Amino acid sequence: MKWWPDTLFSRLLVAVCTPILIVLLVSYALVSADRRALVRELGGSSDLALRVAALSRAWLPLDAAARAATIAAYNAAIYGGPGHGPPPGVTRPQGGRLPESTARELQRIFDEPVRAQLGGQCAAHVVPDPGLPDGVVDLAAPSRAGPPPGERGPPATGPPRGPPPGREGGGQLHGVSVRCGTGPPLLFRVSVPAGTPGLDTALFWRLGALTLLLAAALWFATRRLTRPLRELQAVANALGRAEPPPRIRESGAREIREALRAFNGMQERLQRHLDGRTRALAAMSHDLRTPLTRLRLRAESIEPAPLRERFIADLQDMDALVARSLSLFQGYTDAEPLQPTDLNAWVRDLAAEYRELGREVAVSGATSAPVAVSPQALRRAVRNLVDNALRFAGQAHIVVREDASDIVIDVLDRGPGIPEEWLAEVREPFGRVDTSRNRATGGVGLGLAIAAEIAAAHGGALLLRNRAGGGLAAGIRLPRTR
Repeated sequence: MKWWPDTLFSRLLVAVCTPILIVLLVSYALVSADRRALVRELGGSSDLALRVAALSRAWLPLDAAARAATIAAYNAAIYGGPGHGPPPGVTRPQGGRLPESTARELQRIFDEPVRAQLGGQCAAHVVPDPGLPDGVVDLAAPSRAGPPPGERGPPATGPPRGPPPGREGGGQLHGVSVRCGTGPPLLFRVSVPAGTPGLDTALFWRLGALTLLLAAALWFATRRLTRPLRELQAVANALGRAEPPPRIRESGAREIREALRAFNGMQERLQRHLDGRTRALAAMSHDLRTPLTRLRLRAESIEPAPLRERFIADLQDMDALVARSLSLFQGYTDAEPLQPTDLNAWVRDLAAEYRELGREVAVSGATSAPVAVSPQALRRAVRNLVDNALRFAGQAHIVVREDASDIVIDVLDRGPGIPEEWLAEVREPFGRVDTSRNRATGGVGLGLAIAAEIAAAHGGALLLRNRAGGGLAAGIRLPRTR
C-alpha cells in the first residue's frame, strides 16, 4: 500500500488521529443537527405552525369580506396602528429562495399541526414570500400592541409571537398557504432564521492546537520507543565487520527488552560458534606446517634429481596453500581497530613498494577526506587484487574514486578477464576459473576470497566486472560513513 505511511511515528499518528478525526466529524454533525433544531425552536417555527393552524381553523370558515376585515384588523394590531403594513421608516427585507432541505423541513413543521387541527382534507404548503398585499396575515412582524382580534385558543393567547423586538430582518421571510378542499387559501407571511449559526472558529484553532500537541507527544513517545530498535539496527549492521559488535543495552518496553535479550543471546552463540570453527581450522592449517617442513627436508635426499624436483614442487604448492589459508583465517579472527586513514597517501605508498620491485603499478584519482579503515587488513586485500592483475596482465592501475556515499578502490588490468558466469564463484574460498589447481595458472584461489571478506568486514563489498576492450576491474567499495 503506497499510501500507507512508512515510519512508526507516522503510522502511530495516523492510527491515533484518524479515529479522533472521525469522532470529531460525527460530533460536529450531531452538534450541528442539534443546533439547527434548537435554532428552529428558538426561531419560533414550531410555535408559528401552531398559530397558523389555530388561525386557519378560526378564519377559513369566514366569507371573503369578513376574512379580509379580520386580517386587516390583525395586521393593524400587530403594528400598533391603522393599515396592514409597517409604519413609515420601518422596512422589512424581502424573502429569498429557501434551500430545498429547509423547505422540506418547514413543509413538515407547518403541515402536521394543520392536518391535526383541521382534518386530513386540509394541507399547508410553503411558498415564496408573498409580501404584504391585502389578505396576507403578517406573522413576521414584531408585536407593538396587545392581542389582535380573532386569535383565540390556547396557542394564540397573549401577544402575537413574531420575532422579538430588535430582531427585525434577522430571519428569512417566506409564505405558508393553508387550503381546505377547493376553497380559497389562507396566506401567511412568516419568518425563520436565515441559517444555522456556525461554530466558533476558536474551536477549530483549539482542535488544531490539540492535534499539534498530540503529534508532539507521539513523536517523543516513538523516539523513546524506537531508540532500542535503532541500537539493534546498528549492532546488526556491525555483525561480520572488522569491529566486534557490542552487546545491546536491554531497555524499553517489555516486549522490546525480550527481543533484545534474545538477539544478544543469538549474537553470543553465533560468535562462539564462528570463533570455535575458525580457531579449529586455523590450528589445523598451522599444524600442517611442521610435517610439510619435515617432508621438504627429507625430499632433499630423494634421487634421481627430476623426481626430487617434482616432489619439492608439490610440497611448495601445499605450503603455499597452507600459508594462504592461514591468511584467510587471520582475516576472520583479527579485530584490527578502525582509524582515519589518508587513502591517497596510502595507495601511493603501496604502488611505490611495487615499483621498487620493478613492477608496473600506476595510481590515479583521490579522496576528499580521510576514511576510517583497518589499514593492515585493507592493505592485504588490495595487494591480493594487485598481485592478480600483475600475474595475469603484467601491469596494474589503481584508481581511487568516490561518490556521495561510497569510496571505491579499483584495480584495473588488461588481462584475459573472467567469464561472466564465474564472477560470483571466484569470490568464494578456493574458487578458480582454472579448475586444475595449477599454481602456474592462477594460485590456489584464496586471494579474491580474502579481499571479499575484508571488504565485508568494513561494511563494503568486492566488485568485479569485465572491462570494455578486455581486462578486469576488481574493486573494494567502502562506505563513507559507518
